[in-house]
Amino acid sequence: MARLEYRLLDEAKGYPVLYVYEGISHGEVAARFICDRFIKEGAVYERTSCAIEPDGFVIYVQSDSKGRVMWPAAATKTAGLPLEIAACGSGLLSAQRQLVLSFLTYEELQLQLLADYRMHQGEEWLKVSAELDEDRSAYVYYMEKVKEGA
Repeated sequence: MARLEYRLLDEAKGYPVLYVYEGISHGEVAARFICDRFIKEGAVYERTSCAIEPDGFVIYVQSDSKGRVMWPAAATKTAGLPLEIAACGSGLLSAQRQLVLSFLTYEELQLQLLADYRMHQGEEWLKVSAELDEDRSAYVYYMEKVKEGA
């Protein structure tokens, strides 16, 4: 088990610690390292970098002013680790949830989050980003349809 901190990428303020997780599994740390965005207490953060330090792991973030999809208050209930797959139209704000998958291990979840391409409904889709929405206890994989001839 490990220690994970989320710190604000603000050198002038000494990189203030926003959130601390004690006793977190290495698998969960790795899944969080993969995510481009992190949502907690209504705030949206963009991951800028990740670090390994003597006391544990650190994810540096900055406020994400691009906005976000306003999903229902709670994620679809599933056993295990939920991953929502969302198709983007003209950007993240126009994403529509397509399906919800569930995984028993963080390793299975990580493989899904790391994939750049996936087949969905017989078509090829490209990863746009991945996020952890802690407010809803769900990981989200955003994708857009690959244009033909691209």
